[in-house]
This record gives sequence, structure tokens and C-alpha cells, in this order.
Amino acid sequence: VEHYLEQPDGGYALQQTDACTDILGANVTASASEFSGFTYDADHAGNVISGAVAADGSLTLKLYYIRNSYDAKWYDYDGTTLLTTTRFKYEQTITAPESIAVREGYTFDGWKETVLEEDGSLSVSGKYVRNVHTVSYEADGEVVATETLAFGEALSAPEAPAKENKTFIAWKNIPDTMPD
Repeated sequence: VEHYLEQPDGGYALQQTDACTDILGANVTASASEFSGFTYDADHAGNVISGAVAADGSLTLKLYYIRNSYDAKWYDYDGTTLLTTTRFKYEQTITAPESIAVREGYTFDGWKETVLEEDGSLSVSGKYVRNVHTVSYEADGEVVATETLAFGEALSAPEAPAKENKTFIAWKNIPDTMPD
């Protein structure tokens, strides 16, 4: 019995040959074997599952197996918002989607938390890094202080700068939190 496994390109290659010692003229039926990541394809046109052993002892039976297919589910950072699903076959290289959801104040930083489900499917979540900016506080065109903060952090204006013969009134246009 010859066992053929589907290749990544869709063709088939001989994986295993089982020798049988049956009685001449006997009718023989092949049984499918177990191959990790593959399923016997009972509908494949190349299958020869049974036959009679010839007078010279020859008989070649052929069984074909397809690669199992799985889903890769791509989720947003929260792990619950499904962005897209891609289908892949056993041992196939999976390509991550290029388009991802935009998250205000954050920059996409790849994929994390790959979870292999019992059915062979994958669950993958997006990873984001919070954006960081530097705020410059100016008085009369001079930078008097700087502050580096991540998106959403509270800004704290520096103390009023001291200028000779001038009275500082207030800082203008300072938001409560760091914008993106």
C-alpha cells in the first residue's frame, strides 16, 4: 500500500509504503493510516483502495491524504475584537494581515499571544505601544522646561518662570492630558 501526502504546492509525494503478504488471487482492501496534520481523502481520484493479488503476487494499492486546514484569527489588542480570519494548511507559513485597526494614542507593534486551539486553529492578538511625546514650555520664545509623557498622561505645567521687569500671567493652551 502506497500512502501519498499532499505537498504545500498541491501535488502529492509518496510518504510511506506498506508491504502486504496476502494469498494469491485474494481480494485486499487497504486501510488508511494516521499521519499528523493530514486526513485521508476518500474522494481522491487516484485512490486504489482494493484489488485482487495477481498470480505473480503483485498488487499496488494507493491512498491519498490532504493537508488539514485551520483558521488563524487575528484580534485587536483587547483579544475580543476580530479583525480578520485567514485560512492555512498544516505546516504552511502564515502571513499576518497588513491592515490592522487604528488605536488612538498607540502605534501597532506586531502580534502577540498566539494561542493554539484544540482544533489546530490559532488566535493572535495585536500588540501596541503607547505613543510618547515631549512637551516644551516656552516663555518669550525661550524653552524654560520640557516634559516627556505618554499618550493620556496628565500634563503638569512648570512653575512660573521669573523674568526681570515682567510678571508671568499663565501658561496657555495646555491640555489636561497628553494628546496624540
